[in-house]
Amino acid sequence: PPGSMSGLMNPLSLLSGAAPAASASAPPPVASNGGALLAMLQGSGIGGMPNSKTEAAPAPAAPAAAEPARTAPQKKNGITLSRGSAVHEVGNSEASSSRKQTQVTHIAAYKFQPGYRHGKLVAVSPKYICYGVRGGSIRVRHQSTAMALLKGHTTSELADISITGEGDECMLATATESGDLFVWSISIVDGTQVVAKELFRSEAGVENISRLLWHPTDPVLLCAGVKKAEGEERSSEWVVKAGEGFAEGATPTWGVRSTHAGLVTSICWVPETDGVVSAGLDGTVRVSDASGNKIASWEPYGGEPVQSALVAHPKGRDKPLLITGSAFNRCVKLWSFTGSTCYHTLDISPSTPDAFKATAVLDPDSELLFLANTTDSGNQGKVFLTVHLNADSEPRFEALCEFDVMYTILSCIASQHSFEPHVDQSAKEIHLYTAQTEVVQQYHIPVESCKNIGPADPSEPRPAPSPPPTNPSA
Repeated sequence: PPGSMSGLMNPLSLLSGAAPAASASAPPPVASNGGALLAMLQGSGIGGMPNSKTEAAPAPAAPAAAEPARTAPQKKNGITLSRGSAVHEVGNSEASSSRKQTQVTHIAAYKFQPGYRHGKLVAVSPKYICYGVRGGSIRVRHQSTAMALLKGHTTSELADISITGEGDECMLATATESGDLFVWSISIVDGTQVVAKELFRSEAGVENISRLLWHPTDPVLLCAGVKKAEGEERSSEWVVKAGEGFAEGATPTWGVRSTHAGLVTSICWVPETDGVVSAGLDGTVRVSDASGNKIASWEPYGGEPVQSALVAHPKGRDKPLLITGSAFNRCVKLWSFTGSTCYHTLDISPSTPDAFKATAVLDPDSELLFLANTTDSGNQGKVFLTVHLNADSEPRFEALCEFDVMYTILSCIASQHSFEPHVDQSAKEIHLYTAQTEVVQQYHIPVESCKNIGPADPSEPRPAPSPPPTNPSA
């Protein structure tokens, strides 16, 4: 089972080892609701999972020495970031010499091309991990090792995926690159068989869905898409809407939350208020309340496209903070909730702009921002960054760490829950689930090792927060 396949990632081993073999082929599918096909894969083991103690890859010709269960504590934690504005050169001598190791659990073999994507290719809950496979199918794995292959949209690759639910009964939503939307109910029978039912399907003839995200606690689905007006190929207005009432034989109800003049690249729920934050290629970030009323709208990069908008609500703060990303998340900014104040700017400087295009995710406790490079730019580019967020009276990006990976990360999501059934869930770790070019994996990130050591240098200048953008509207 997956829990028995954890080990350490050693940067020195990254130069050896071939790609893992392709995963086992699925059995013939059977018909399911709504015309979708559901192929059930059963058994006590998971095919295509190497029994290795390093990041998944077949053993090289010369046997490698066994690695310890954990790395020794490192003297240096995160690289301290200057206040106000900071620049980090990916792969420079200081960063490369302090790149970290961490425990990693192999989940499955995988095969996908590198490249930046706005949506997610992997979704997790306390019991399930779901990810897209080539050809447009969805692999669903239960913690018990039971699994299923959903083949509802095999004519188009996966564009985004999200799951909601804490137990064995969950709902899964998927969007395809052609704009189709699917909602499934997922359950498990006798701990050995995953059962999926298609609850809703919206094909792209009228509306193209590009992004989706379940509410963190309620079965309410947030979607972003563009409508096709009669006689037109596509409208210029992209709509962010929330739907509820997904059940077999029922028709969900929808309510508009915000609109954009270009592709919506990022959507996020606001904790405790049911508000919504969205961002798009039109260069705007919009904040709306639960009824769709505008709270704030601004251009954080002077009209340049925005790839990410993330809501951080650290413990002890009355109001959330916002994190935005532009230039494929090479420039990230920390904002007040309404965009009136920019507290910190972090610029990631690679050797060339195309060498670093990152997918950005935030951990559930809002302590760590993850920036995972999606480009295949050599060993120096196979990396993800953690940025520790200090949310005290002077919010800022405080420390940065680089982590080596063997295979380029295509998509990732952070969770407090471990997919391994016998892991101590009380440990202060964040679990980063990744879909990579060759594998699906779980990285165990100790939060404390990503922070600074000791107090900040008292002589360090503390610039005042940046003024509001030139054209905010609240």
